Amino acid sequence: MCNNEADRYEIMFDPVAKTAIVLRGQRYTFLAGPFKNYEEARRAAMALSD
Repeated sequence: MCNNEADRYEIMFDPVAKTAIVLRGQRYTFLAGPFKNYEEARRAAMALSD
């Protein structure tokens, strides 16, 4: 059986600091960046491997 829970995440992008936080369930991952925009931060979050 396939569990898609790992595929669910939320990205909080800070346009001033150019950083992002990825929320997966109860776990937070800080992405230091700098990221140009939300789309760049989203691509970095998708590249994370568990």
